[in-house]
Amino acid sequence: MATTKLGTTTTRRVVPPCGGVSRRSGREWRGPGLACTGLPRRLALYGITGGACLGLGPGGISLRAEPRARGSEQATSLGEASRCESGNAARTSYWDAGPYRVGNVKLEHTCSICFPKVVGDQCIIRTHIYYPSEHADSSCLPTDPRKRRPWPLAIISSGFLVNSDQYRSYAEQLASYGYVAVLYDKVENINSTIDDDTSTVFISEIINWCETASFANDISTESVYLVGHSRGGKISLLAAENDSRIKCVTLIDPVDSNGYAPEGPGYPSAIKQLRKPEVANLPIAIIGGGRNGDCIPTQSNYDRFFEGSQSPLTLELTIEDAGHFQFLGEKPSMMQTAVCSSGKIPDRAVRDVSKALIVAWPEIMLSQEKNTKEKVEEAKASVEDMKRILTASYGVQGGSINSQLKGVL
Repeated sequence: MATTKLGTTTTRRVVPPCGGVSRRSGREWRGPGLACTGLPRRLALYGITGGACLGLGPGGISLRAEPRARGSEQATSLGEASRCESGNAARTSYWDAGPYRVGNVKLEHTCSICFPKVVGDQCIIRTHIYYPSEHADSSCLPTDPRKRRPWPLAIISSGFLVNSDQYRSYAEQLASYGYVAVLYDKVENINSTIDDDTSTVFISEIINWCETASFANDISTESVYLVGHSRGGKISLLAAENDSRIKCVTLIDPVDSNGYAPEGPGYPSAIKQLRKPEVANLPIAIIGGGRNGDCIPTQSNYDRFFEGSQSPLTLELTIEDAGHFQFLGEKPSMMQTAVCSSGKIPDRAVRDVSKALIVAWPEIMLSQEKNTKEKVEEAKASVEDMKRILTASYGVQGGSINSQLKGVL
């Protein structure tokens, strides 16, 4: 194992173990040492070019982080004045970037608990980790910034075969508010996909990894937050049912089992799983694209997730004119547009609303100081603020966003 200080250049190297017991969850885990993986040495020692390098053998971890300023969407604001200066709305909506500058690092990890469900290079998880690197500004933060580590963990799951870099702006937004946000890619393609059940194991493995001494005291896994788009939303919900460390989720235009991706072994229905007691009180935010009907069957879309949820803390926010792929960080490809049309609302407006809710939801719902009624009221107020800022920033009427919230009042 090694000690990796996020946001610093200090790295301590020691030999990684073969396994142990998680200090938080009490679960057994297997470490990434060569003896544990069952993988060829060439794959286990595979290094990353770019911002960081991770060796999985006796050489330990060699980490080189490249901090960077806020992403392009965060560093610029619409109009001549920052929305931070416009009043309380920006401070309660989480629309602007948070008070921390953002660093990032790319690492690879071997999913040892995925074996033998997957073998060879499909055991590899390619991660891009975004983290708060330094305090920059607190003028837009609704509450006092976190004074010290560990930072809460957020994991973002991509849509089917969509590269995780498409969700970079979401990870940057979370990191700017004091989260360690993990984007990740599995090794799969259209001819060799990894089933939904196994995909949830990858999420648990990332949490296990973040509990090890590799990350020292940088990351807290006591209340893990999941975000998922499309199939990634379904997988996030399935993972929450199986892993009690997951305490909050946001689903971005989620898709459940349907005629194109039927229910079967390894591919359960996430909507049916909502009936289980493990997720009965899970705070669930659901963002839907109102124009997704051309590529997502009605019986498996975001509305069905909201209807199926038994949790008293479930929010549905519908962006009426948004298409399924307008949530991505880049303009949808010709192929994506051919399958799923886009609406007239600007892509960036869709992302801005989504980024705001992705931060607001865990900030409100994971608070230990608020009761259910207070959380419901704050969530309602935050959504109304988002609508007002959307109108001021893009000229898009707040009525283009509709919301409903299951809450005990």
